[in-house]
Amino acid sequence: IPKPFSFEKGNKIINFPSKSVTISVSGDKQKDILNKSQTAFSIAGINTSENGIPVIIQMISDNDISDKESYTLLINENGIHIKATTVNGAFYGCVSAAQVIKNSNGELHELSIKDKPNHIWRGFLLDTCRSFYSTAFIKKMLDACALHKLNIFHWHLTDDQGWRFEVPGYPKLTET
Repeated sequence: IPKPFSFEKGNKIINFPSKSVTISVSGDKQKDILNKSQTAFSIAGINTSENGIPVIIQMISDNDISDKESYTLLINENGIHIKATTVNGAFYGCVSAAQVIKNSNGELHELSIKDKPNHIWRGFLLDTCRSFYSTAFIKKMLDACALHKLNIFHWHLTDDQGWRFEVPGYPKLTET
């Protein structure tokens, strides 16, 4: 799991009886960010509910930030606060929040994280031309990539050894 750019742990411990979250979004693209944040928490095994840990996502417009996938995350007695300039930054902030919640036992430390990726291209290659994987495995692998904040998926589908997906109009692609 990538380490955050900056990480400060406080002395205060906050008790949250639930491992579920309640998400609220302010700023632009609220519906899109809400959907992405729910996805981030669900792939980490964290449910959303009305009585969960409050997660407040604030979209800010800052033209000085060169990295559009950066975010800040603050945990205090009021909940988890995430600030980002883009949907991707908010998603990665939610992934980090989910990782912290997942590893807690109802107690969260006061915490401040400032994070940005070290590399623009963080990818994973899956070669299904020479190896066979089930659809369930591929979906699980994509979720694992998201939890590790990878942003590029290179899927090697075809090669001279074979064409691995069926095209109804061209049945000989998979026969030959």
